[in-house]
Amino acid sequence: SILAESHSHVDGHENWGYNLRDQFVLRFEVSLSSCVWKEDTEAVVERRSYFCERYEGYGQLCDCKHPLPIEFYPLALENRNLDHIPVAVIASNRPRYLFRMLRTLLSARGSSPGLVTVYIDR
Repeated sequence: SILAESHSHVDGHENWGYNLRDQFVLRFEVSLSSCVWKEDTEAVVERRSYFCERYEGYGQLCDCKHPLPIEFYPLALENRNLDHIPVAVIASNRPRYLFRMLRTLLSARGSSPGLVTVYIDR
C-alpha cells in the first residue's frame, strides 16, 4: 500500500526538481499476546510465547495460525555409534538463517537436540 506520494515538476532536462518532504503519522497497536497457540503442552506454548515476545525475525516460528514446531523428535540412526557427538553452531546476526539451519539439523535422522550448542557472536 502507498503511505505517501509527491512529485516535483521540472521545466527542461537541465534542471533538478525541488526538494520534497512527505510527513505522515502511522498509528498502530502492538499486542504481544495476540496469538493463541494450540500446542500439545502448556510448557511449549509458554516457551514459544516467551521467545516470540522478545525476538523478531523468526517468521513462521511465531506465526499465529501455522507455527513451525519448536520440539523435534528425529528418527534414530541405524548405526548408533554417532548418538553422542556434540555439535557446536557459531552464529552471527542472521536469525532467519540460524533458524533454518537449526530446523534442518534437528530434523535430520540421528540428531540429538541436547547435544547442540549455539554460540552467538555479538
